[in-house]
Amino acid sequence: MFLRPCTPQDRERCRERMPDPAHLAWSCGKCKSRRPESVHWYTAWLLRLHRLRQAGVPLAEWCDLSPETWLDLGEVAEALEIARLAWRTSRP
Repeated sequence: MFLRPCTPQDRERCRERMPDPAHLAWSCGKCKSRRPESVHWYTAWLLRLHRLRQAGVPLAEWCDLSPETWLDLGEVAEALEIARLAWRTSRP
C-alpha cells in the first residue's frame, strides 16, 4: 500500500497532541489519518513484482510475464535504484 506522507502541518498537529518524542514516533507508524495514494493498478502490480523478485522469488518460473512486462519491471528496478542513489547522495 502506498501511503500519503505527512505534511509539515500534520506533523505539527501530532506534536501538539503528543509532546513525548518516543510516543510520537510509535504513533506515527500506526497513524490512521494517512490515506492511500492513488497509484495506477499496473504500477502497484509492477512494484509488488519487484518486491517479490528482490525477495528471491523466481518470477520466470512462477508466472508467465510478457516481454513488455519484463521490460517495464526492468524500468521500475532502474528508477528505484536511481531514486535510492539520489537519496543516499542527498544526505549529509
